[in-house]
Amino acid sequence: MKLTKSIIISGILLCGMVSLGNAQGLTQEQKNTLITNLANYDSAGTINSPLTSVRMITEYNIVEAIPSLVQNIWKQRPEIQFEFLRGLQKLGAEETHALTLSFLDSVDKYNYDNNIFWKLYYKAAANEILFKMNDYSKRNYLYEMFDKYRYAIEGLATTLFALILNHVPEDELKVKGILLKIVDESLDENNRYFAVRSLHRKYGILVLPLVKQRFIVETEPSVRLVYLDKILSKYKSNENHSFLLNQVANDSSDYIRSEILKNLLIIYGSPFDLKYVTQNKGSLRSPYQSFCNMYLKYFATVKPDSNLGLKNILDSLISYHRQCVSFNWLGDQSFSNQLYLYLVNANTKYVAGDSISAAFSVRHYRSIINKVYLDTLKTESKYVTKNAYIFLHYYPMYILQKLPKVPWIESITPEVTVRKSSEFQITISGSDFKSDATVLWNNTPQKIISVTDTLIRVEIDKKESNKKGIYNLTVKNPDGIISNEAAFEITNKLEFSVNPVLECVRKNDDGSYTAYFGYDNKNNRSVLLQVGEENKFDPSEHDRLQPEIFMPGRHKNIFNVKFDGEKIMWKLNKEKITADKDSPECK
Repeated sequence: MKLTKSIIISGILLCGMVSLGNAQGLTQEQKNTLITNLANYDSAGTINSPLTSVRMITEYNIVEAIPSLVQNIWKQRPEIQFEFLRGLQKLGAEETHALTLSFLDSVDKYNYDNNIFWKLYYKAAANEILFKMNDYSKRNYLYEMFDKYRYAIEGLATTLFALILNHVPEDELKVKGILLKIVDESLDENNRYFAVRSLHRKYGILVLPLVKQRFIVETEPSVRLVYLDKILSKYKSNENHSFLLNQVANDSSDYIRSEILKNLLIIYGSPFDLKYVTQNKGSLRSPYQSFCNMYLKYFATVKPDSNLGLKNILDSLISYHRQCVSFNWLGDQSFSNQLYLYLVNANTKYVAGDSISAAFSVRHYRSIINKVYLDTLKTESKYVTKNAYIFLHYYPMYILQKLPKVPWIESITPEVTVRKSSEFQITISGSDFKSDATVLWNNTPQKIISVTDTLIRVEIDKKESNKKGIYNLTVKNPDGIISNEAAFEITNKLEFSVNPVLECVRKNDDGSYTAYFGYDNKNNRSVLLQVGEENKFDPSEHDRLQPEIFMPGRHKNIFNVKFDGEKIMWKLNKEKITADKDSPECK
C-alpha cells in the first residue's frame, strides 16, 4: 500500500512514546499536548502527528480528548479519519456511530487517483467499528472488498465474517461458504485457523472433522498446536482418543507427538494412557522425551467430567481396575478378585438406592489399596504398584465425594496389648466423625476423651477388656450410621518381641549420667505395654517416663533417664537392657 509508509514511521515513534509513557506515566501537560496535536494536519513521521497522538490518546484512555477528536476529524485524510473513529469508539464517544456513517459517505468524495482499492478498503474496514455497535447495515462493502481484493483484507475480513455469522441469520449460509473457502484456499495458516475457529464457535462438534483434517495437513507446528489445545482437547471421546493415538504413531513432528502424549495424560488419563505414554516417550528426540518424563513425573488421576453421573464414575473405576490387572499392576488373581467384588457390590448397592452401603464398599476398596500399597513399598512385592495406586487410591475419592459421608476408621493406636492391668486409651484415626459420636467396644459404649472430624481418643474400661481375645471397635455417629470395624487384641504373648535399646550414656557436668533409650518393635502392629510388670525400670523408680505405646520398627532416642551411674535396667515384656557409667558413651 502506497500510503502505509508514513503510518509505519509514525507507528515506530508511537511505540517509543508508549514505552516512555508506560514507564513514567503521562502528565496533564503531556495529555494537553496530545489533544492539541489533533488539530494539526497529518504530517506522519513526526512526534506532533495527529496519528501518533490519537493512538497515544486511545492507549491511555484520555476521554477528555473526545471533543477535539470530533472537532478535527474532517481536517484529516481518510486513513487518519479512520484512526480518529477507532479512537472515538474505544473511548466510548456517543458521536462515533453517526460519524462513521458520515465517513462512509465521504470516502467516495476523496481523490484516490481513481484507485478503487482504497475506497473499498476503508468502507469495508469501517464495518469493524459499526459491528462493535451492533450495526450490520453496511456489510455489503465488506463482501465487495473481499470479492475484489481478497488477500489484502482476508485477515480483517475473517474476524468480521465471524461476527456476521453469529448476528445476521439471513447471511449465515453465504458467510459459512466464505469461511470454508478461506480454510481451503487461504495462503495464510493463521487466517485458515481463525476461519476454522469461527466455524467451530458457531457449529461446535459438527466442525470436528474439519479440525482434524487441518490438524493433519497444516505444517506450522505452532498453528497445529492451537488446533490441538483450543479445539481437539475440548472433545473427549473414544473416536478422538483413537485419532490422537494414530497421530502419535504416524506424525512426523516430535514436538506435536509430545504434545499429543501430554494431552492423552491430561485429558484422558486412564491406566492405558499412562502405559502408552511411558512406552512411546522413548521414540522422541530430546528435549521432547524430557518433556514427557516431566508430564509423567507430575501425572495425577484425571478428575471426572463434572457432568458425569456417579454410575458412570463407578464404571470408570471398574474399568481402571481391570486395566491395572491386565498390566500386572495389581497383585495376584485372588487379591484383585477380592477387590473387584467391593466395586461390584458398590455398583449394585448404588443402583438399588442404598448409597450408604455403596459408600462403605468404596471405602473398604480404597482402604485395602492403601494398606497393601504401603506393604508393597516395604516388602518390594508387587501387590499394588505405584501406577495402580495412582488410579485406585485417588480416583475413589471422586466417588466418595458424591456419596453420603460415613464414619470410617483408618487405624487405631495401639492395636495389641499384653496382659492389660488397668484402663487404657486408644486413638482412632479416620474421617467423618461427628462431635457427639459414640465409640463401641464389642457394641458397648466407652468413655470419650476427645473428638475431631478425623481423631477420637477413647478410654477403654478395665472391666470390658479383662480377658484374652480380639475386640471390635466401631464409631457410631448420631445419625445411627456405624463405621467399619477395627480389631484390638489382648494376648498373653506377642508374636514378636519388643526390644528395649540403649543408644548411649552421657556424663553430665554435675557428675550424674543420662542414658538415652529407644526400642525395636518387630511386630507389624502398634503394641501397648503399660508401665508395670511388662514395662518397668529396676531398681525403683519403675516409671521413668518411658513410652507405653510402641510403633512398629526401630525408633531411636525416644526418651532419656538421668541416673547416678549405677546400673539401671529397663525391662520390656520379656526383654531387658541395662545402663551404667561404663555403657557406650554418646558421641
